[in-house]
Amino acid sequence: MKLLIYDAEILNAIPEKGVSPVEGIRYAQGWGDHVGMGVSVICAYQEDVGYRVFLEDNFDTFRELAQDPETLLVGFNNRAFDDRLIQACLGITFDERRSWDLLRAVRVARGMDPGYVAGGPNLDSLCKANFLRGKNGSGAFAPILWQMGKCGQVIDYCLNDTINTKKLVELVEAGRLRDHESGRILRVEMPVTVSG
Repeated sequence: MKLLIYDAEILNAIPEKGVSPVEGIRYAQGWGDHVGMGVSVICAYQEDVGYRVFLEDNFDTFRELAQDPETLLVGFNNRAFDDRLIQACLGITFDERRSWDLLRAVRVARGMDPGYVAGGPNLDSLCKANFLRGKNGSGAFAPILWQMGKCGQVIDYCLNDTINTKKLVELVEAGRLRDHESGRILRVEMPVTVSG
């Protein structure tokens, strides 16, 4: 199977408790309002092609890649967030048999519940534990930047998350992914289609 590693950013900001909304910025109802969030950009790494950026004018190309039965979709917290966002906003259905969530796999390797609950590593802490650069911004601030016309900064942020996820997947494949708290090597189970 071909590998497609991806990350998506939201178009509309999420209101924060106790923080006044920024004037002129559109907001969703909250983190559960996937339709109201909208999608500003999807960045992906496609095997044999490289890194790609998908915006409104080429979301259909991402749809074709995501629905290709020969493609394994890989993300970080993609099952709980990115997949739901993309499905709600773009109508792209993700086949869970061809979807692998690195965060869930890490949670299992740590002996935790694989479902989305508080605790466990975030992308930044896992990157830093593995001597990677880490995140270069905030997903919560990205839609504000996008609406202010700073689209390049948001694309750079999304692309950086995709690059970091790819590097973490490579560490998993090499059996060298370190835990963000203990520093010990995690035995992360990969789908057979990824590792062999």
